Formats: sequence, C-alpha cells, structure tokens
Amino acid sequence: MAKYEIMVIVNGSIKESESNQVITETKNLLKNAKELKVTNMGLRDLAYPINKIKKGFYFVFNFVCDDPSIIAEFRRVTLLNKHVLRHLIINLEKDYAYKSTINPKKIARSKFRADRYKRIKESILAEQEKAKIERDTSSVKLTDI
Repeated sequence: MAKYEIMVIVNGSIKESESNQVITETKNLLKNAKELKVTNMGLRDLAYPINKIKKGFYFVFNFVCDDPSIIAEFRRVTLLNKHVLRHLIINLEKDYAYKSTINPKKIARSKFRADRYKRIKESILAEQEKAKIERDTSSVKLTDI
C-alpha cells in the first residue's frame, strides 16, 4: 500500500461552490482509496499567472492506495477538466511519484536503496553501542584513586 499526496489547483475566477463541486467530482475517482483526507487550503495567489489567471483554490488529497490505475485515471480526468489549472501527484513512500509502482526497474532500485540504508543504519548503531560499552568500562572509578 503506497501513500499518496495530490495537490490540485482549481481556477480562482469561478465561485467557491463551483470549485468544491469540481473537487467532489475528482474525489469520487478516489472512492476505492483508503484513508482519504481532503484539505481545502482556500483561495491563494499563484506564484505566476497560468492562462492569465492569478488566483486559485488549493486542495490537497492524502490517501493510501495499492492500485496505480486509480492514480492514472485521476490524472487523466484532471487533465481533461477545464477548471483544474494544475495538479501534482506525489508518492510519499517512493522517490519517483506514482510511476514507481508500475516500473520494475524503479521498484528494484528503491528496494536496493532501502536495504542499503538499513544496513548502514544498523552498522552505525552497532558502532555507537560498542563505543558506549568501551566508555563505560574505561571510566575512572573512585576506588581506583
């Protein structure tokens, strides 16, 4: 199960109720996702104009999903929707967004990196424990003086 975060920017020149309707339609695409949480960040200024539009409604979707076809369908529908200015899909567990769940080479690379990180972390912890034991045994006691 992969954790995803999607940010969607809806056209700021439409009413807030219309933007909520657009988000409701896109939220229905994620009905099979687990732990779906939608955060409305409100109307904000864009960093740069998109199609001469300077404001947008920001929404963030957080959910858990194991089917990459749901993400692909969400992406397809948001690209077709004229009120959605931009969207960004992030896989919080992998480095390469949603495509990493369907690309075997990226999956293998991610597993290799995770295993290497685990080995390095274990060796560092073992060295720290060894240094701690040596410090404790080499400390000067009052009876030694």
